[in-house]
Amino acid sequence: MIKTTTAATRQHLFTTLFVVAALLLSFTLQAAPLKLSEIDGAVSLGGKAEYLKSLEAVDLHSIMHTPDSLWQPTPEESRSLGRDHNLVWFRQSVRGSDLLSDDFLLKLDYPHYDYVDLYLVSDGELIESFHTGDQTPFTTRPLPERIFLFPLESIQHSADATIYLRIRTEGPLLIPFSLVTGKTAVA
Repeated sequence: MIKTTTAATRQHLFTTLFVVAALLLSFTLQAAPLKLSEIDGAVSLGGKAEYLKSLEAVDLHSIMHTPDSLWQPTPEESRSLGRDHNLVWFRQSVRGSDLLSDDFLLKLDYPHYDYVDLYLVSDGELIESFHTGDQTPFTTRPLPERIFLFPLESIQHSADATIYLRIRTEGPLLIPFSLVTGKTAVA
């Protein structure tokens, strides 16, 4: 009886340690930053960016401190997260460089998002934000284009930056997001 209890105790201890180790890793693992210097023209963020569905309106500060384990990778194959009337947050880490000669933009190639909020964060500090959408005046768009284009020049030279994107829409949540250089933005 003692040997059975000892074996069961060891098995329970091993399982507990494995779960704790997995949880600790999930809190520290985040997708590797996308190096802007390696982008030639455009790169899709499908399978690279992460998303988090939110049932309530939370602020950027709360989202920045959400455990990594709650974020999910965006689908690589599908361009849709279906219909969802809640807020959805996306994030993408980027690594800039002082040697970049092109201007970079975040391109949302779907013009029907009701509300879009973009936050550019470097070293844990908000650097710039944009608030637009097809339910807001066209003049709120940073660039006067049919699709949503957001300039990233305020973070493209940062060694460590994160793009946070909040979308609320009544329609389908399509995710044709990409990082593009200025010369390929509208092509």
